[in-house]
Amino acid sequence: MAKGKSVKKNAAKKQGPKNPRQQFNAHCQAIKQQHLRLDALHRQQTELVTRFQQQMLPLEKQFVDAVFQKAERLLSFVDKKSLSALQRDNLLNWIGEDLMYLEEYPFADHLDIQPLREKYLNACATMVNDKRSG
Repeated sequence: MAKGKSVKKNAAKKQGPKNPRQQFNAHCQAIKQQHLRLDALHRQQTELVTRFQQQMLPLEKQFVDAVFQKAERLLSFVDKKSLSALQRDNLLNWIGEDLMYLEEYPFADHLDIQPLREKYLNACATMVNDKRSG
């Protein structure tokens, strides 16, 4: 007999509202719950973005600044006479990888990469001309 009562309760829950007014109210309640859930998710998203901007973005910018400074510093060694052609080629490849990384990095928009890219391209052109003439 206990099983019969629980079956009747479950059947009553599954049937839902019987008249249109009850259906309307049930749908309105479901919409309100979804709005509350959506608002909570929006607040969580806003908090996450704010926390990222406060905690992680400064670190991301420090990192990308370090990569930029490294590329600048390495570029200053390209003209050294003590480098072999292979060493110079490897150095330019390394700088090129850093430049590609900086150009694709989403948090590097505060950097002016174009002058560094121009110096790099000039160094590459000089190396090609030296290979042709030498």
